[in-house]
Amino acid sequence: MSKYEESPNGPLVALHYSDDVQLPAINQTLRGPDREKATNKPSVVVPYTFVDLCIEGILHQDTLRRGFPSHMIWRPPQAWEHQYPEVYNHLQTMTIPTIPLSEQSEPDLLLYALGSFLTVDSTISKKTGDSHASIYVGIFSNSPVMVLNRPHRLLADTSGAGKTRFISEYLARNGWGFYFTFEVDRTSSPYGSADLSYAIVHTRDQRFRLPDQEPFVPVVDPSDVTDGDSVEQKRRRWELRWQNNEAIAEHAFTNLLLARLLVYDAFCKAVLQRAWCLLQIVPHLSGDGDIFLHMFRAVKLVKQTVAADLIKTLRTRLRNEGFCELKILA
Repeated sequence: MSKYEESPNGPLVALHYSDDVQLPAINQTLRGPDREKATNKPSVVVPYTFVDLCIEGILHQDTLRRGFPSHMIWRPPQAWEHQYPEVYNHLQTMTIPTIPLSEQSEPDLLLYALGSFLTVDSTISKKTGDSHASIYVGIFSNSPVMVLNRPHRLLADTSGAGKTRFISEYLARNGWGFYFTFEVDRTSSPYGSADLSYAIVHTRDQRFRLPDQEPFVPVVDPSDVTDGDSVEQKRRRWELRWQNNEAIAEHAFTNLLLARLLVYDAFCKAVLQRAWCLLQIVPHLSGDGDIFLHMFRAVKLVKQTVAADLIKTLRTRLRNEGFCELKILA
């Protein structure tokens, strides 16, 4: 027995229930092409309703409109209250967040006063002679770097120079955008969602590829050919492997973008721009894990053509509603 309900976060995503599976999952029409058409088994482990509840919980947190939730605010050591009372009281009023995923409560100055960078340090505008707006606009309005005939903005500097803070500040102050990070490390780099790194690993998943498609080849070795092949046969074999890898990767990253857009759609309607920025940098703000990783797992087996159509529909509707420019920062 099946039941289909329209999701409040998007009419194109439905919920599927079956007799032998209690958890709702993505509708069969959005399943990967390698699944049996008549099966009732879900193609995902994480139910869409779980992600929906995460979004709903975040949107109802009034603290996100002002900053971090209270449970993520750093507290100075209690002993300081008697040893350094003035310092203790001042730090209490600063509401500094804790470093994400840290085992011990440590202050996170990278995210402190996010969106108020130039207010906290007014010397920046004096040194550069720029206003609040032109500091950010100047960086991102320079001539883009062309990669594969597509424009990209490149922000490069030494380690610890403030690149992550600068990008975070730009997102918090200057509009809606997507923040992706290649790898999340609990100690050295605990910022961002693990969805991108999961998508990269996911490309090697045998269940992900199309029925008539070869598996992803991590290393295309020119010497891995059949003896006696002509030069043209060897070239064609390498070319097919590259094309196959590109098709699998494109499928994974199309669905990755779809997952991010589905969550983004809920936030832009609620006009919670700063909360959206915070959540991308600290995906565990909801208290229920990495919401973007959960969403990607929920849609990872969506057919690429379906995912591309969903993305096109979402972007068109968002553009018509006034959210014209989507920035992707990685």
